[in-house]
Amino acid sequence: MHMNRLPVVTRCLLSCVLALASLPSSAHGQAKLETKDNDPLSWMPASTLVYLKLEPIGSLLSHPLRTRIQSDETVQALWKSEPLKELRGGIAVSELVLGAKIETLARDLTKFGAHLCINDKGEMVLLARTRSERWLKDYVQKIVTLARGDSNKNKPGKVSETTYRGIRGYEVNKLIVAQMDDWLLVANKPEIAKATVDQMLDKNKKSLDASPFYQRAKEFAERFDSNSKGSIATVYLDMDNIRKAKAGWAKKIFSNKPREFVAELLFGGLLATLDQSPMTIGRLALNESGANMEFLSPSQPEWFAETREFYVGPNSKGVAERAWKIHQGLASLSTYRNLSELWLRAGDLFDQKVNDQLAQADNTLTTLFSGRDFGTDILGALEPQLQIVSASQSFPNALKPSIRLPSFALVGKLKEPESMQRDLKRIFQSFVGFLNVAGAMEGQPQLDLESEIVGDAKIYWAEYVVDKDRKYENGLPVPFNFSPSVAFLGDRVVVSSTSALARQLISEMANPSSNHEPSLMSPQLNTSMELDLAMIRDVLLDNRDQLITQNMLEKGHSKKEAQGEVDVLLGLMQLLGSASAQLSFDERVRLNIQVDLAGKDNVKANLDKTSNGAEAR
Repeated sequence: MHMNRLPVVTRCLLSCVLALASLPSSAHGQAKLETKDNDPLSWMPASTLVYLKLEPIGSLLSHPLRTRIQSDETVQALWKSEPLKELRGGIAVSELVLGAKIETLARDLTKFGAHLCINDKGEMVLLARTRSERWLKDYVQKIVTLARGDSNKNKPGKVSETTYRGIRGYEVNKLIVAQMDDWLLVANKPEIAKATVDQMLDKNKKSLDASPFYQRAKEFAERFDSNSKGSIATVYLDMDNIRKAKAGWAKKIFSNKPREFVAELLFGGLLATLDQSPMTIGRLALNESGANMEFLSPSQPEWFAETREFYVGPNSKGVAERAWKIHQGLASLSTYRNLSELWLRAGDLFDQKVNDQLAQADNTLTTLFSGRDFGTDILGALEPQLQIVSASQSFPNALKPSIRLPSFALVGKLKEPESMQRDLKRIFQSFVGFLNVAGAMEGQPQLDLESEIVGDAKIYWAEYVVDKDRKYENGLPVPFNFSPSVAFLGDRVVVSSTSALARQLISEMANPSSNHEPSLMSPQLNTSMELDLAMIRDVLLDNRDQLITQNMLEKGHSKKEAQGEVDVLLGLMQLLGSASAQLSFDERVRLNIQVDLAGKDNVKANLDKTSNGAEAR
């Protein structure tokens, strides 16, 4: 059987297995290593920039979370679906050729875990301790024979034998592979493979475990990392030397002048940390409900200086408020960002191209806001504690938009509420007038201004007017998703895409529910985000036809192919329940991301929605 006659997926799987397992045996005449009690860290070079430790794959495969996913009816239905037919066939052929299940091979190849390092030249080496020396020897002979036979007949890739210091290895598909006792070595370059063998044989002190970087990282982890339970992977990054690396990717990340305003707004504090921190530690762990990713790095207030104080606040003590909970909420983001300070310090933060664009935008916005300076008068009127919320929309009328979008709103606190409420009201009215003039020139629907006073709250909004003489055969245009609004309650201001969301937020602020305490975050969080993935999936399901059309246009698929791809995506999403992210700054930077699966009842309900939605269409 020849590799190039197998399906594409099969060849990919075989290539992965060959890369991990196509090794020579420790046959007669090969150097014998005393590896049983050695720490692989002592074999890895001191020039390591990235070190990744993987727990045995068996611990992942036997985890209750994996069992729960695999036994789920939805997953089983998706696995048997037509779009995954090629993948199923490829795996079946691979297992037939290899003589074992892929899952079994993964368990045996990483019986005692695996270790990957990347050095300052971009060279990589993987060390995995397998099931046993004898098992590896028998298994390797079969794989090498298969690779050689295929190479000789069809030449899909070069397979050659090499020996270094008595260690016999192979070059397979441009990878260097070697077997040492029950250890598997895979490297992308001969130089790092030789350096690793030298470390193994000579046992010198120029290794990763003796490097200052790893010693500092271990000490830092012992002080701050208390979330190692259930960990399946841990990564250590030598930030000092990564910044010095000549690799192109490092230059792009650590450029002195960011090129994206939004990227600076979202990640500026993290970039400041990466510019100064000596190390970063990351960890992936599984728990009963889902998966957790955490990144830790040292932090000092002086690293942010004045230019990025907008992100972390004075002395890195900028704290977000607790987010407001809303009905049918899709997402909420609560953060500390001094927008006025960011805008005014753009000259120190961005390159000339971005600053030219911001200067042009500033002129336009100053005109739009009746001559008020956008950075000082408008953004400067807001406290740094900001929230963004999003919710799904319901359209009670028979006539609905052809594309149904969620609503979203910005919630802020005014420094001088009495004067700013009047100014913002006038600015909002001018903005609606501008939209009507611009829309009329392009044949867009017009907006009607409305207002309402509810208790101490004032709400101003505009609604698009339906043309009674026009037939909307394909549904209402996209603008009908919006009813732009601004609302005030005390020192709070809400700028919303819809009046319904503005009312809901104002009502919650006037009468907070039991699940909200209008206070600062605890622990002291700079940013907190929550996503209801089940609700987001419902929004996508509402727009399934548009997703299929977009898939056909972008990828050139037939309608059947596009339907299959979209439905696989929606099917996978119904397994997900929620996701959250939290970012804090003190003696360390801590970014924690949690993704939870949906409950079994919710999965069943989502499956019914998918089936009903597809049938309705």
